Parts: sequence; structure tokens; C-alpha cells
Amino acid sequence: MAKRILVVDDDPEIRNLLRMTFESVGYEVKTALDGRIALDTIKNDPPDLITSDVIMPTLNGFEFCDRIKKDKELQHIPVILLTSRDDEANLFYHDFTEPDAYIKKPFDAEELLEIVRKLLG
Repeated sequence: MAKRILVVDDDPEIRNLLRMTFESVGYEVKTALDGRIALDTIKNDPPDLITSDVIMPTLNGFEFCDRIKKDKELQHIPVILLTSRDDEANLFYHDFTEPDAYIKKPFDAEELLEIVRKLLG
């Protein structure tokens, strides 16, 4: 059975790009527009890995990751945060929420896939 990835991003172009990237190498992909929708999706059908944008409405990527990593039933799911920001505040919050990886946009698809493969074993 194919590994399942949840892509969380409010930008439809990024969601589509990530979906195509992951599906092109055999992953099953679901998407969500923001962290709140993603939390509802995860509770019903937990993925094997999550990629999440940082800057999103309703529940941003930092808050979303924090909730995943503090939930005993979900904390085993690897989370990759993607952001176009690269300032000290983001890096501090990154350490606090403990994502499994942090990738700056624009990202290299091959680099992202390599990180995904490592996290999924």
C-alpha cells in the first residue's frame, strides 16, 4: 500500500505542485486548506507524513505542528514545515514546535522528496 501524505497549504498552486510531486513517485496525497481543516482530516484518516505551510489563515503551520506533536495519538506522524520566511522568530518557533524538518520556499523537489523518503523510512 502506498504511503499517504497530507499537504496543508492555503495556496492552490503550491498544493497542486506538492500533490503532483508526491504522486509522481507513488505517494497517495490528500490536501487541506489550513491547519484546522487538516486536524479534522487527520483524526478521521491519519496520514503517514504531513507537509504544512507556515503562514495560513485560521491555524498557522506552527500552531498546527504544535498540536500534532503534543497529541499522543498523532505525535508519531512526521511533519515538514515549508515557509518563505527565514527570520529568527521563525527559527525559534521551529525549535519550540519540533517539526521533523523545516524547508525554505522555493524548495527543490528532489531535496524535498529525499527528506520525505528518509522520514518515511
